[in-house]
Amino acid sequence: MSENKKKTKTTPKKETVVKTEEKTNEFYNLLDNDSNHLILKTISLILVILVGVFSVYKLVISDSRFIVSSNITKIYETIANNIVRLSKSEIFNNKYDLTGVLSFNTTNKKYKDLNDNLYNVNLNIDKDNNNYDFNLNIDNILDTSYLISNNNTYLKLNNIYDNTIKIDESIINYDQNINNLFKKYDLNKLNNSAKQIRNIINKYIDNKYITKEKDNNNTALIITLTKEEYSTILSKIIDEIKDNESLINNLSLSFNASKEDTINYLDTIVKNNLNNNFNELKIKINTEGLFYKTTSYELLIDNKQVFNINLNDYTFKYDHNNLTINFYKEDKYKATINDNIKLIFNELDYNTIDIDYTIDNNYGNIHFNKYNKQENKSGNLSYSLVTKDNKTSFNFDYRFENYNQINLNNIIDYKDISEEDYLNIVNNINNQVKIKTISKYLTDTLEKINK
Repeated sequence: MSENKKKTKTTPKKETVVKTEEKTNEFYNLLDNDSNHLILKTISLILVILVGVFSVYKLVISDSRFIVSSNITKIYETIANNIVRLSKSEIFNNKYDLTGVLSFNTTNKKYKDLNDNLYNVNLNIDKDNNNYDFNLNIDNILDTSYLISNNNTYLKLNNIYDNTIKIDESIINYDQNINNLFKKYDLNKLNNSAKQIRNIINKYIDNKYITKEKDNNNTALIITLTKEEYSTILSKIIDEIKDNESLINNLSLSFNASKEDTINYLDTIVKNNLNNNFNELKIKINTEGLFYKTTSYELLIDNKQVFNINLNDYTFKYDHNNLTINFYKEDKYKATINDNIKLIFNELDYNTIDIDYTIDNNYGNIHFNKYNKQENKSGNLSYSLVTKDNKTSFNFDYRFENYNQINLNNIIDYKDISEEDYLNIVNNINNQVKIKTISKYLTDTLEKINK
C-alpha cells in the first residue's frame, strides 16, 4: 500500500515539470522565431523602453530640482544669445570710427540759431588705449576737435588757431563722463561669467524649498524661502563667486573694472539684500503639459506679486519700491511706467525700434533703424519732443568705419598761450562762428581754460 501511495504522489509531479519545461521552451521558441513572432518581440522591446522612459520621467523629468535647474539653464541661454548678438554690434568693438550727419530743429528761441545747419560729426574711438577724438564740422563755419590721448586732453580749433591746445582736464571735467559713455566691455568674458554663475546657482537648488501645485494640465513649481534662508543662500553664492579667481577675473574684464571694485560690488549686493525688509520670498515657475513647458515666471514678496513675465508673448509687469512698469500687448506692444510715462512700440526688433511716448503733458517719438542689417555698419537715429511751449527734433544718419590713428601736432600747453593769441582766438570764433549758441559755448570754455 505504501508503495502504491508513493507512486501516485510522484507521478503527477514529473508530468507537471515536463509540461512546465515544454511551455517554457515553447515561449523561448516563440521569441526565437523571427519570421513568425516579430510582433511579440517588438512588444517586449516597447515594454522595456516604456519602463525605462517612465523611470526617467519619474526620477528626472518630473523632479522639481531638475525642472528648476532646467529653467535656470534656459534663462542663461537667453542671456548668452543676447550677449552674442550684442557682440556683433560695432559699438561694442574696442576700436571704431563713427561718422554721421546731424540735423536739428527747434522752436525754442534760445537755441533757434542751431536750426537749418548740417553738423558733420566724427567719433574716433580707441577703448584699448583710452584714445578719443570727437570732431564737429559745420561747413564754412567751424571745424573743432576734443581729443583724449595718453591720459592727456587736447582742443583743436582748425581754421581759427594753428596749434593743438593741451588743456587741464579738471577744468572742463569731461573725461570721466567720456570714459563712462564709451566704457570697454568684454562680452566674451561676460558670457563665460554668466555660465559660471549659472553653475554655482544650480548647486544651491534643493527640493526641500520647492513645492508643486497642480491644476489640470498646469503645474506651478514654487520656491519658498524665508528671509534668513534667502540671505544664507545668497551669501553662499556670493562667497563662492568671490572665492573663484577665474570668475572674478572674468567679471572684472567684462565691465573693465578692478578686482577690488568687483568684489566691493558683490559685497554691496549682499548688504543691500540683507537690509531688505520682508518675511518670505516666493519664485513661481508656471508650467503646462506632461513635460513641464514653462509659460511664465513670478516673484512674490510676502505674497505680493513683484514681478511677472509671460513667456508666450514676453509681456511683463514689475511693481516694487515705488516703481511700476507694465509692458503689455494690445494691437501693439505698449508700456506704462508709474502713472506719468506711456510708450507705444510701433516697431520693435533687433533692426528697427519706433516708439511714440508721452511723459506727463509732453510727447514725441524715438526712431532707430539699421540700414545694413547684417553688418550693422550704418543706420539712422531720430528724436522729437513736443512740450507746451516748444517743438524740438533731431536726426542723425550714421555709419561705422575703420578706426583712424589720432594725429596730434603743433602741441602747445594752454598756460603758454599768450594773451594776444588768446584774444585773437576769441575774436576769430566770434567773427567766423555765426551760430551764437556754439560760439558762446566755445568762448566760455576757453575762458575757463585761461583762468
